[in-house]
Amino acid sequence: MNENIAIRVAGLSKIYPIYNNKNDRMKEALSLTRKKYHTDFHALNNVSFEVRIGQTVGIIGQNGSGKSTLLKILTGVLSPTSGEVFVNGKVSALLELGAGFNPEMTGMENIYLNGTIMGYTKEEMDKRVPQIIDFADIGDFINQPVKVYSSGMFVRLAFAVAINVEPDILIVDEALSVGDMAFQAKCMSKMKQIIRRGATVFFVSHDMNTIKNLCERCYWLEAGNIIYEGPAAEIADMYLKRIRSMMNAINSNSISNSTTPELLSKSEDEYNMPFCYKKSNYFRVDEEFHKRVQNFRQGSGEVKIQGVEVLGSGGETKSEFAFNEQTIIRIYLEFFEKKDVTVGYHIRNNKNIETIGSSSRLEGVGLLSCHPGEKLIVEFMTDLPLLEGEYNLSVVVSQPTSRYSAYFIDYVENSVLFKVAERQPYKLWNSVYVKNRINIYQIQEKQCSICGNKLESYLPLDSYFEMNQRKNGYDVDSVRAELLNRKEYSCPHCGSSDRDRIYALYLEKRLSNMNAGREFTLVDIAPSEPLASHIKKNYNIRYISVDKYMEDVTYNIDMTEMKVFYDEEVDGFICSHVLEHVDNDLKAMKELHRILKRKTGWGILVVPIDLNCQKTIEDITATPEERWKCFGQDDHVRKYNKGDYLDRLTSVGFSVEEIGIEYFGQTDYYKNSIEEQAVIYIVSKKE
Repeated sequence: MNENIAIRVAGLSKIYPIYNNKNDRMKEALSLTRKKYHTDFHALNNVSFEVRIGQTVGIIGQNGSGKSTLLKILTGVLSPTSGEVFVNGKVSALLELGAGFNPEMTGMENIYLNGTIMGYTKEEMDKRVPQIIDFADIGDFINQPVKVYSSGMFVRLAFAVAINVEPDILIVDEALSVGDMAFQAKCMSKMKQIIRRGATVFFVSHDMNTIKNLCERCYWLEAGNIIYEGPAAEIADMYLKRIRSMMNAINSNSISNSTTPELLSKSEDEYNMPFCYKKSNYFRVDEEFHKRVQNFRQGSGEVKIQGVEVLGSGGETKSEFAFNEQTIIRIYLEFFEKKDVTVGYHIRNNKNIETIGSSSRLEGVGLLSCHPGEKLIVEFMTDLPLLEGEYNLSVVVSQPTSRYSAYFIDYVENSVLFKVAERQPYKLWNSVYVKNRINIYQIQEKQCSICGNKLESYLPLDSYFEMNQRKNGYDVDSVRAELLNRKEYSCPHCGSSDRDRIYALYLEKRLSNMNAGREFTLVDIAPSEPLASHIKKNYNIRYISVDKYMEDVTYNIDMTEMKVFYDEEVDGFICSHVLEHVDNDLKAMKELHRILKRKTGWGILVVPIDLNCQKTIEDITATPEERWKCFGQDDHVRKYNKGDYLDRLTSVGFSVEEIGIEYFGQTDYYKNSIEEQAVIYIVSKKE
């Protein structure tokens, strides 16, 4: 025996006795003269072939042709009536999926049972079990009895066991047609992986494209006999040709020459449809075409394809095209009987798998009707968005009989051969390329610049404020705050406000590159606890906190008289939402100006600004209720107009820089839920 042979079958036959009734079986069993009361049915009849190791072989044929019987004999499920079978290596079979499963045993137990049947030890199966469980993807049901499985889970486990035991020979009977799309795709990928590994695959399918795609050779069974064998693409096309002939035979009685509702009415000059109808005196009967395709055509012949051309966009004859080049497929038709037909084409790759195509019906033209002696030229203008390689063109004239069936009048395979060159400048890795529109979404998580935690959203401003504002008549809806996000105000982890987070962004840019050896004094006025903790944790600076009333600050002082600081002692300060509380904000501004260093000093100086406020409003004598109504908070004595605020800053000697989204970037604003219009004011002493 040649050691390169995986399967050898010689003179294989399988005969079943067929009885007319039950009594005949009993009569034959009890007959003393051994009289036969049955007729022999040859499921297989003297079948012989050899399959080399590593070869992928397809088996095709109609139901009842003997395909499943052959596979069951190869796997030992059935015994032959006569003949020899040689199988070289471990066989894994997907026949009737799960046929070897014990319904009372769990999925896990059945995995080991099937492994034992194949000759694997428990230790060998232990190594394979994780990948089998992962492939089956049935969760905790792996430890439940198989009898409680749904059909889908049953299929998944059966395929997972059969295909993940690294067989030498894999025998598959239509198994890839089961399960959902995702599972079928996974199965097909695993099949191709097994083929690349060098296993022998024996594959039965009614899907000719799958046969062409997976198989090298193909055997066509009919009535228990191999009637054709050869390259898979060639045999599959022969089989399809037979199927089309059978469809014609079935549909011939239902075909009528009457005009269908879909048929176009042709006027003297044009069709009343969105395509170009022109009159021409030119018609080509291509005798060379007829000679070349005489073995590749079939159909009833009432309409005949007299020639086919694949042309460049200018009408020139070509045999090689650039990637995605515009092409004209021209088909010459002559009518010998009145027919209502659709005309179409298929461009097929070197495995004869249909890649792209169209038809007059598909393009909205509908059915074309002509009388005997009339001629048509049908042109399809298309591009060739194809992987480089050799292609052939099949052209078809048919009369639809249903959504899935047709009466074939003329079907010509291999009518034109041509090549497509490699795509430039980037190689195409798929069979077909169709231009895409690309949307790119940068997925960003929100991340607090104070505590660093990632989160879906921040917490809204405490409802206490809006409730009291509305209660006391403050016009909340007319306010457009410059730095306030009411909907996403505070961090649920550290409690920081949106203004704390924008200050932290600025400090990172300003202090992170500071010379570590330099002493830097930062004064924080009425400090926010989350921001203060962040500064002390991340920066090696001299941090001083001040407030008139707060505990746990460095100095309890009024910011309008900060005598604890010398002139120009401070490198930087943070004064956020403080000036709206003090009686004399100009005095407080002057004090900040006094303590700030000249040239190098800077400060964050922010107040609540209403962008819709026409002028600054202030009243230091107002009652708490009046303050709610006028300023929106019971401890505020002023609401700022932006222009007035900037004028006040410059009047005390400050230069002012507005820092906003252009400085920080949209990403940082998004992460910290800072509104787009938000800015902070950085002040320094005028030169």
